[in-house]
Amino acid sequence: MTDVDRAMTIAGRDPHEPLRLLWLFARSLAASALIAGAVYAALYVVRDMRRAPAVAPQAPAQGFSLPGGLELLTPLADARQFQQFVGFAPVLPRALPQGTAATPRFDATQPDAAGARKGEIRFPAQTAAGPTVLLVESRAQPAAPPASAPRTVAPRTLAGTVRCGGVTVDARLYFPVSTTEASALAAAQRFIDALAAQCAAP
Repeated sequence: MTDVDRAMTIAGRDPHEPLRLLWLFARSLAASALIAGAVYAALYVVRDMRRAPAVAPQAPAQGFSLPGGLELLTPLADARQFQQFVGFAPVLPRALPQGTAATPRFDATQPDAAGARKGEIRFPAQTAAGPTVLLVESRAQPAAPPASAPRTVAPRTLAGTVRCGGVTVDARLYFPVSTTEASALAAAQRFIDALAAQCAAP
């Protein structure tokens, strides 16, 4: 006797069995449809992402703000797009602290009331002992000093300012917890001095 014959025999004995078999059949169909829909959706997303054209990042509507002192950044592709958004070419340091990656990431702040933006350039740590370097760049004010000595703004976080032509560079260096305050200060001083010398060169 086959499985089908056995099922039909059982269905004939129990008046409720056909309903149970019908319910199991409907459940199997629903599961198959759900799996097929998920596969189709995944293929559609992949196809849509492949066909999507590359577009420039769009800024949110004016007046958009985040609570708690948070700041919305617009990611930028490269130095050229940085200049298009911020209005000046980025100041890129020629020398970085040991253990910091040389590949920058560019971002732009949202425009202020006067329409001016700041640019942010981040160099991530490349090793466990290396610092992350963040440069916040803006148009320099006429009375801005040429450079300031690095100062501690948080544990293992040092900041310094360098004026580079018409651009003010606010540098922040974030060191790992394994770094002593003395070695972090020395590394930050070397970085600020090298950047100031670079900006002072003709």
